[in-house]
Amino acid sequence: MCWGGTAVRLSRLALLTRWCLGGTVGHGRQGMSWIHERDMNRIFERAITDETMRGAYIASGPNPVSNTVFMREMRRAYGRPIGLPAPAALVRLGAPLVMRTDPELALYGRYCVPRRLLDEGFAFEYPELASALVDLCS
Repeated sequence: MCWGGTAVRLSRLALLTRWCLGGTVGHGRQGMSWIHERDMNRIFERAITDETMRGAYIASGPNPVSNTVFMREMRRAYGRPIGLPAPAALVRLGAPLVMRTDPELALYGRYCVPRRLLDEGFAFEYPELASALVDLCS
C-alpha cells in the first residue's frame, strides 16, 4: 500500500501500530488517500498498454478516509485494540526521525479521489481500506 508516497512508510506505520502507538495523529480529521500496491501496479500496467490514457491521473484508492479511520483499521488489521494518540507537537518532532517524512503529510492530509480512473471504468481490486490492510498485513 502506498501512503505518504511509498510503501516503506506503511511498514514503519505498521511497526508503530504493533507497538500500540498507532493512535490518531493530530486532530484525526485530515484526509488519508491510499492505494493497495496491486491496484497501483495495475494502473501502471494500464498506462503502458492503453493508448487512450493521456495526461495526469490521480493514483489513489477510490475511498479516502480520515486519519482516525485509517489508524483504527490499521489496529484492527494487526489485532491491536489500542493505539496511543500522537499529538501534533509530537508528530512534528518524531515524523522526520521515525517515519523519515515531513510531519505536514501526517497532519494536513487530503481526500483525493481518482475521478478519471473511475469515469473510465477502472475496477479497483481493493476499493475499501479494511480489505486492503487485511491483505497487506496478514
